[in-house]
Amino acid sequence: MQTPIRQGIARRLTAYMIVLIVLITAGGGTMYIVEHILQSRHDAQVQLVDQKSRLSDRIQQDTIGSIAELRGYLAVGVPTFQDKLTAKQKDWESAMADFRKLELTAEDAAYLTTVQNGYDKFFHEVVPTTMKQFQASENRDELWKLSKDNNYTQLLDELRQHNIDYVALQHQHMLDLQSRSSRSLDTMALLTGLYLVLIAVVVGWLAIRLAKDIGTPLHRLAISSQHHEDGNLLQLPYGDRSDEIGFLTRSLQSMIKRIQETEQDLIEQNEEVLAQQEELLYSQDELNTTLIKMQQKEAILQAQNSLSAALVNTLDRDTLLRSIIHNVQVIQHADKGAIVLFEKGFPHASVGISGEQMQRFLKPGHEGMFTRLEEEGRAFVVTREALPPEKGYHDERFELADLYLPIHDSKGKMIAVVVLTRMGRNFSDADMEQSQALANQIALSIEKLHTYESSERERQLNQEIIDSIREGIQLFDEQGNLVQVNETWTSWIGECILERENREVTHRLYDLFEQLVDNSDELCQFVKEALDGTLDEETRLIYQLQHRDSTRVIQVYFEKIRDAEGQIAATMLVHRDITREYEVDQMKSEFVSTVSHELRTPLSSVLGFTELMLTKELKPERQQKYLTTIHKEAKRLTQLINDFLDIQRMEAGRQSYEMGDLDLLPLVQEVVETFAVSSPKHELNVEVRALSTRVRGDADKLKQVLMNLIGNAVKYSPEGGVVTVALRTEPKALVVDITDQGLGIPKDALSKLFSKFYRIDNSDRRKIGGTGLGLAICKEIVKAHEGEIKVQSELGVGSTFSMYLPREAAEEAAPAKLEAAASSQQPRLFIVEDDDSLALLLQEELRDNGFSVTHLRDGEEAVRQIGEHLPDAVVLDIMLKDSISGWDVIDRLKAGDATANIPIFIASALDERELGLAKGATDYLTKPYQPSKLSNVILQTLLLREKSGVIMIPEQEDGR
Repeated sequence: MQTPIRQGIARRLTAYMIVLIVLITAGGGTMYIVEHILQSRHDAQVQLVDQKSRLSDRIQQDTIGSIAELRGYLAVGVPTFQDKLTAKQKDWESAMADFRKLELTAEDAAYLTTVQNGYDKFFHEVVPTTMKQFQASENRDELWKLSKDNNYTQLLDELRQHNIDYVALQHQHMLDLQSRSSRSLDTMALLTGLYLVLIAVVVGWLAIRLAKDIGTPLHRLAISSQHHEDGNLLQLPYGDRSDEIGFLTRSLQSMIKRIQETEQDLIEQNEEVLAQQEELLYSQDELNTTLIKMQQKEAILQAQNSLSAALVNTLDRDTLLRSIIHNVQVIQHADKGAIVLFEKGFPHASVGISGEQMQRFLKPGHEGMFTRLEEEGRAFVVTREALPPEKGYHDERFELADLYLPIHDSKGKMIAVVVLTRMGRNFSDADMEQSQALANQIALSIEKLHTYESSERERQLNQEIIDSIREGIQLFDEQGNLVQVNETWTSWIGECILERENREVTHRLYDLFEQLVDNSDELCQFVKEALDGTLDEETRLIYQLQHRDSTRVIQVYFEKIRDAEGQIAATMLVHRDITREYEVDQMKSEFVSTVSHELRTPLSSVLGFTELMLTKELKPERQQKYLTTIHKEAKRLTQLINDFLDIQRMEAGRQSYEMGDLDLLPLVQEVVETFAVSSPKHELNVEVRALSTRVRGDADKLKQVLMNLIGNAVKYSPEGGVVTVALRTEPKALVVDITDQGLGIPKDALSKLFSKFYRIDNSDRRKIGGTGLGLAICKEIVKAHEGEIKVQSELGVGSTFSMYLPREAAEEAAPAKLEAAASSQQPRLFIVEDDDSLALLLQEELRDNGFSVTHLRDGEEAVRQIGEHLPDAVVLDIMLKDSISGWDVIDRLKAGDATANIPIFIASALDERELGLAKGATDYLTKPYQPSKLSNVILQTLLLREKSGVIMIPEQEDGR
């Protein structure tokens, strides 16, 4: 049992620390107090000396200021200086009062007495006396001398000297204070050093004491413990001590004894554990070997299962081949391998073989191996030396074994080959037998794949066949599930519903019926009864399907599909688009109604007026009016009947045309003039932007087209407005654009606009009337001329109908005309004029005088055409609409080498004679002028000037 601790080390350490702390605290506090007292005393003395010095300086400044203010007052007599002198007196008194409040020495008292005497003398003697003299004297010179009195200066010097002596004395006091402070600091430093030495001695004594009482025993105990670890049993010292060291020594002895006993037990147990460990290591080696074999078998089983699953479930060729070669390679422990199908393109898959190596394998060179496989009909192994690329980083020589495994179909034909390679290992007989079993499974899978691909091709062909049918096809199985649709049906509904789950397809079908079909309830009932077999197969149903922005009219019927035994296997619904037939029937019905109205109205007028003329005696004027009306209505009937006959002849292909070269512009102008007279509410304009308006065609038929198109523009602009007929050229066509500001045409009606009997279902247009044949006839006539009609329209804004006629005939005729004119020395003229009426007048005048004339409206086009054809002369207007001006045309022509010498005749409404002269003109003709004068001037100029390249301006007639 341990002896209790009576004298603790902790108590001794605490006592030592208390003594040390008390010593340090007492010494440090004492030194701090002494240093603080000395420093406070020094600071007070320094502050006092500083205050005395500042007060002496203040007194000196007041002395100087007082004398200065007195002299200023005496010099100028301004009362302000007297006020300032009074202020200086008060400052002086204040400074002396502040000085008396300080702690004064004998020297301070003497200095203060001297200053007080100076003050008394100056303010009580000098100042009063001087003031009296100043007030009594009127002589400024004397006053000035008085201000310069040396008594002031003497007094000032005395006071200044006293002040200097006093400041020096204070400076000496300051030096003495600093000296005493320095000696005090030295004394404190010495005392601090002694104090620190004392502390160091005490601390050293405490350290030695602690080392003797604690450090040395602990060191010896540590050495003893180390000897015990080394196996030496020693008697530990200090066991008889009553403090912690003794207690620790006794505890350590007891612990060492127990450790020695425990160590002996552990040595015996360790020997037993080592023996058991050797047995466990042997067992672990056996388990690892078994585990590796099991893992290998598991990998093989997984590969076999994966191969079996792929052979049964995979129907994609590439996926199947990759799965086969991957799993066979694992099962056979091969390092690499490949499988090749003997089909077009040699489909293949490989493991551990690069694409380049596989391509070399497929090239001629292995035919001998394949031939041997066909001849032997079984697998064989070829042993060979590894090639450099196959060695990798190995330098030594080693062999490879290639297993060639043929795959035969049920007829014995080799359809594929599998090649496996082992590096440094050969294939055993068991491996060969296993490979043959795998080959049989692979063969069955490949045959199944071929069967699936064949059936898929047939299915795809069948799908393509039904997709090519224009009717919508739906195929339902025996349970009423939708299993197949064609592309036509999918495009109608805008969704491939077969991509959904089977149970959702039929529900989605009925949902689509409700969304897209007007009479959806009837259609759903029809489909259900057709699938149930309660509906007669001859039954038909017509419904309307909302297809995007239009409506389709569909007729649906069904057929039962039976198998070889005559049992119903499926039901096929056929949806036939009868929109066209439906619309034709509708248009025909409407046409009959319209034609009945169009025929009865004029016939009623004819019969009525004829009856009046037969039954009544009428005045000649009345008879003439009735006959005129009868003639007008008869012409209306004739036109209507002609339209019927034309459309019938066109449908039968018996419409005849009298083709010939003609100028379309006169036809356009004739038709426009006709409607201009009959339609005063409309403004009809003709714009010619074409180089040539000649085409090849039937004048009467083209006039009929123009009558229809311009008539429609007028008729469907009931509020009036502008109707523009523009002729323009495109690379291969002459285009006539008829633009109105009328009702416009709905977008959904544009595609049907040229159909026979079609009329837009609109109340505004119903009031206008018509048979619906005009545009159809126009389309057929233009088509017979190898042209076409296009339309652009915006509802409520207006429409533009464009007739395109081929330009080839006109372009061939125009050069021929120019060549003929050139060969006959007929002058060629180009008229650049945007006023079509004036241009037509000039053309007629100039042609009558033997000129070949071409009309151009656009300045840019004129420059290009003149550069190409090089006419003999040009008649030019200055103000051209929507183009460059005539001045620009002149500049460009004169800038070109080929066109610089072409005479140019200016005719304009502008009075720009000076500008014309500046550009080289000799005269200027202002509109209006006589056309014959222009012809004469051109002829004279061409003859007299021999076509020299100058600008020719026809002379103006008197008064024109």
